[in-house]
Amino acid sequence: MSSEHLHQVTIALIISRLHYALPVWAGFLTIDLCNRIQGLLKRLYRAGYIKYYMSFADLSIEVSQDLFSNIQRLHHCLISLATCISAIRYFATSWVQLCIASVLQYAA
Repeated sequence: MSSEHLHQVTIALIISRLHYALPVWAGFLTIDLCNRIQGLLKRLYRAGYIKYYMSFADLSIEVSQDLFSNIQRLHHCLISLATCISAIRYFATSWVQLCIASVLQYAA
């Protein structure tokens, strides 16, 4: 199988599942689990299954930003629960930064 096909299959099977589940369980991950996911991403890159290196921190920031940018759309089903869009934006940014900072602090 060519490297392009391996990349597409890996993104479809593994990375897409992380994208799907990460917004829900990212806050419940321990440092050990974060490091295990980071190790998986490193092994996938070193083995040639993915073309570019993905860090767990970058992946979780990307997923959180996607989630909260989708919630801010006027026709989203959760917009009625949001009292202030700027509060949601602040919460999303600060929560992700706090989680990433704590993971990086303990990983170092």
